[in-house]
Amino acid sequence: MTAGLDERQQQVNLAAFGFKPSPGMKTIVGPFNVFDVRAYVTQPVLDFAARKPLPRFNRKRQSRPVRQCEYARYGCIRLRKSILAGGRGASRIDAARAQVRTAQVLYELAKDQKAAGVSPGIEVLRAQVELQAQQQRLIVVADQFEKDKLALARAIGLPLGQEFALADGMSYSPLPSMSLDETVQRAYKERPDLQSAQARVLSAESELKAARAGRLPTLDVSADYGDIGQRPWESHGTFSVATVLRIPLFQGGSVSGRIFEADAALQQRKAELEDLHGRIYYDVRNAFLDLKAAADRVQVAQSAVKLADEQMLQSQDRFRAGVTNNVEVVQAQQSQATANENLISSLQAHSAAKLALARAIGVSGPAMFSFFEENDESRE
Repeated sequence: MTAGLDERQQQVNLAAFGFKPSPGMKTIVGPFNVFDVRAYVTQPVLDFAARKPLPRFNRKRQSRPVRQCEYARYGCIRLRKSILAGGRGASRIDAARAQVRTAQVLYELAKDQKAAGVSPGIEVLRAQVELQAQQQRLIVVADQFEKDKLALARAIGLPLGQEFALADGMSYSPLPSMSLDETVQRAYKERPDLQSAQARVLSAESELKAARAGRLPTLDVSADYGDIGQRPWESHGTFSVATVLRIPLFQGGSVSGRIFEADAALQQRKAELEDLHGRIYYDVRNAFLDLKAAADRVQVAQSAVKLADEQMLQSQDRFRAGVTNNVEVVQAQQSQATANENLISSLQAHSAAKLALARAIGVSGPAMFSFFEENDESRE
């Protein structure tokens, strides 16, 4: 529907339109004034080529899963940063503080044994060097932890300068039993990028139907109504109604070309959808393998930490009894630090594997944190 207002001065040469003037008749008419205000309505009644989703609706339907996919990716980035800052940093600080406390105890023990005359001064120096080395390590780990917290605050949009504390550390919480087939089917239902690809296929099918309908007739109805006259106060209402039937008889190869182009686009969209199905299966299968390997690493690392702690206790007892010097104790302490670091790395790899599985399934937003909640198996 449109509307228009027109007012103009005209002068017409009738001879230019084929009028032959009679004797004494003028061929020049005017100038005269024409005023016209009118509303126009055009409505397609039958148009097979237009029987497809509106472009705006099509773009909206396709863009919604894309936005969800971007939100999911952004949520994974935020969660990855929180794992980095909250889990690994806090665990390393705890381990470094424990090492400092152990080194402090050994240093005090070496000083007492030297004062009692049962240990040489080199033992005190060696214990003091180890203590300061552990203190330096604690300073470095604490500094990196504060930097990770700054990166986390920036990622989640906290106000500048706001202080905060992380409530959760890094812990091992295995996922409930999930079969590969069920997880793949869940990914097919929830992956936003797959939904977007499916919407593009539907859009391409609509485009192909519209292209094939280019050979069919169309029926349009147009009408207008308005006032026309020399001046607004001298105008009178007029109207016109027209029905137009268009039957394509020969359009060259334009319709065939559009059909070929739309069909090629449809085949491309279907190939992309099929490729995405395979990629989703690969992502889920890969995440399952990484999760199993990470869980095995955590179990081995936990066993190694227990053995390193036992070795540390025995070395301290031997040093107190005067059976050995503190070189053995320092070596045991270094083995304990290595075991703790391996455990922290294993826990981080396990959390990253669960995050990769959540992304492969298509889980986003707060639902992602359900992958990191403790279950009955982890509490036992």
